[in-house]
Order: sequence, then structure tokens, then C-alpha cells
Amino acid sequence: MLYFEKKCSNCGITLIEGDTYCRNCNTPVEYEPPFEEETIEGIKKSDWRFFIDKNSSRYIGIFSKNEGKKIFFNMNWAAMFFNIYWMFYRKMYKYAVIYLIASMVFSIGLTALVATSIKGDILEANKILEPYTQYLDENVNGSLSDGAVSITEILEATSKYKQEIDIINNKLMFWILVPSIIFNVFFGLIADCIYRRYILRNIYHKRGGTSRRSLVIGVIVYLVVSNVIESPIVTYIAAKILQ
Repeated sequence: MLYFEKKCSNCGITLIEGDTYCRNCNTPVEYEPPFEEETIEGIKKSDWRFFIDKNSSRYIGIFSKNEGKKIFFNMNWAAMFFNIYWMFYRKMYKYAVIYLIASMVFSIGLTALVATSIKGDILEANKILEPYTQYLDENVNGSLSDGAVSITEILEATSKYKQEIDIINNKLMFWILVPSIIFNVFFGLIADCIYRRYILRNIYHKRGGTSRRSLVIGVIVYLVVSNVIESPIVTYIAAKILQ
């Protein structure tokens, strides 16, 4: 038999593994069950904690609560407000690229849809000024030579046109802003589930944690794609539809 580091609680003599009573004082031996670390999805919590690094307690608590669920929703405010930046910070490069492409397609599609829906309104608004176009072009200072149209009529038409354009702009802002907010909120709700999927696939193959350098790269990538690719495409599509 092997000796191990356990002593009798009464007399202090070293016990032999398997003893149920102390051989010296006959005191019953109480054995503590061996420590078994808790797991999530079959992976030790310490491994999760090591891979996640910063703010690991939050994620471990959420993953433990939703263990066994293929899809779950939980609001991640950092992911909702900073989405692609959050993914680069967490080294989720593949998911960041997918998100960037998806958001760009979403933005282009939304622009095309909104531009198509307001085209009729813009044409109707332009009709208000059509009878006065030549007078507006020729009489920049507001003085009419032939007296066929009064300044009052032009001012009233211009005011009405401005009101219609304000309505169109409000509608435009609503239909672009609201879907974008819904898109970001949905991503914030599903972000923790996506992050868990990323961890399960890479916990034994890659080094996790966070990276400020990757965050800076993410900012640069987003600005380049947004200004060099997305914005020109959105502008071109909107102009093509509204021409």
C-alpha cells in the first residue's frame, strides 16, 4: 500500500490509503471526494478563462447558463455598439470579414430599396417648381422682367417644395436609421453565441485573448472599406435610381 498525505484528525498519525479507521486511535476516517473542475461543453472552465482572458467571468457565466443550446440570445453591448471593432479586438478575424461583407450588402440593398421608394415623392416635389424653373434660372436676384409670374407665387412654391423635401428627408432618415439600429441590436443579441462558437472551434488550436493592435487594424480596415468601396457604390446606386 502507498502512503499519502492524509493524517488522522484525532491523533495526527499518517494514514494508509484505504483505511476506514485510524490504526492508532480507531477514529473513523473521513475522505474528501477528489476535486473535479467544472466544465462547459466538456471543456474545463480554466481553459475557457485562459482563452477568453479579459472579462472572462462574464462570458463564462453566460456560456454556463446557456450550455447545450445551439443558439441563444444575450445582449453584448460592446458588440452592439462597436461590432466589427469588437470582433477584431477578440481576434475573430474571419467573423469580422463576414460581418463587414454582410453589413456592406445590407447597406447597399437598403439604399437601393429606400431610393426606389422615395423616387416618386421626389418627382412629385419637383413638379411644384417646374412652372417656375425658367424664372428661377433667369432671375437669380428675384426681379421678374415680364411680370408673368409674381415673386409671391415663386416664394410660395419654393416654400411648399422645401416642406415636401423636409418630409422626404425625414422619411429617408427613418428608413435608413431604424433598420440599421435593428441590425446592430440583433448582432448584439447574437454576438455571445457567435463568440462561443469561435472559442469552441479554436480553444485548442489558437491563442485567444484580446489584441489592441488588431483593434487598430480593424478600425483602418473598416474606414478603408467604408470610404473606398461602400460609400462610392451606395452613392452611385442612389444617383442611378433617382436620376
